Amino acid sequence: MKLLSKMKTILLINNYDMAKTRQSYLKGMSPSYHQFGTNELMETGEYVVDYLLVAPKKSNSRILKIMSLLPVWLKAYRKARKYDYVYGAADFTVDFMGFMKKIGLFKPKLLTIFHHPPFKLRLKIATYDQIIFLCEFAFKEMTEAFPRLKERMLFMQWGPDLHFYRKYAPLCNFEKIHKKIVFISNGKTHRDHEILLEAAEFSGNHAIIVCDEKTLPANYNQEKCNYTSIFYQNKPDDIKMVELLSNCSVLVIPTYPSDKRLGPIGLTSFLDAVAMGIPIITANNTVLTDIVEREKMGFVYEAGNVNDLCDKMNRFVNEPELIISCGKNAAEFGLTNNIKEFGKQLKKQIEIM
Repeated sequence: MKLLSKMKTILLINNYDMAKTRQSYLKGMSPSYHQFGTNELMETGEYVVDYLLVAPKKSNSRILKIMSLLPVWLKAYRKARKYDYVYGAADFTVDFMGFMKKIGLFKPKLLTIFHHPPFKLRLKIATYDQIIFLCEFAFKEMTEAFPRLKERMLFMQWGPDLHFYRKYAPLCNFEKIHKKIVFISNGKTHRDHEILLEAAEFSGNHAIIVCDEKTLPANYNQEKCNYTSIFYQNKPDDIKMVELLSNCSVLVIPTYPSDKRLGPIGLTSFLDAVAMGIPIITANNTVLTDIVEREKMGFVYEAGNVNDLCDKMNRFVNEPELIISCGKNAAEFGLTNNIKEFGKQLKKQIEIM
């Protein structure tokens, strides 16, 4: 009789409560991509996944934030040593373990996602068995800067949970007929909603901006804005967001100008678009520009240039057939780049560690 192999144990560490996120997914209230591939690992029946929250205390001082992490890191380090694999889903959460691995005091295999710079500093002070980049641009930049670590680095395209989206939006957006063309920005991080509002009002195109009271565009005036509406969302609600997006035509990812390309800003919005077949307009400093242009999902405008953004919005208005073709291209990308495929690649990388 063949003996059953021992299930592999993984500790997933993040800066928000993954246990609650998992329960939300099981209840059908949120997509599985918030689990960064571990849900798909559990579905194979070969892995047991536990969760740990690692987050600094809220403070305006960076030094105090780091100091507040020290006892949390030590607690996490002691807990993590009994697992086969430790998986850091957010920046900084497993850096202490990476440092301990560098000096030979941490044995479990250590896998981490690099979201935001400074990547070079982390690579110099810590050691990881595998490093995942969600941005191809950052992956190429770091493999060139650290060629000796190239074998430990990989780019993995984060993708949507298509089952979740189809449950609440059976038809992709490009398959629907909308009475009017509506542009929407549904992200908050580093979003230049002021320029989207200005472009909407100047061009006479309808736009929806998702924000909370703190991130309300500075130039928004309810009495004077004829084409821009605000959708207030003080806490994430994935179902309501899918319902809102179902009535929109083009997703905009407007970001403030910057000297360098931003980190993975706009990735969650990007997942919404490729899951629902929505065309995209993105600023030229996001890491999504290459994908949007290569896959013909939409257009790229110059960050901070309101006239350029107006022109890109008007392209969809004047040529509405582009909403169908670009939306279809976005949906086709999602069919082959989704969380199921991400989970398969994650499993493959774990098995070779």
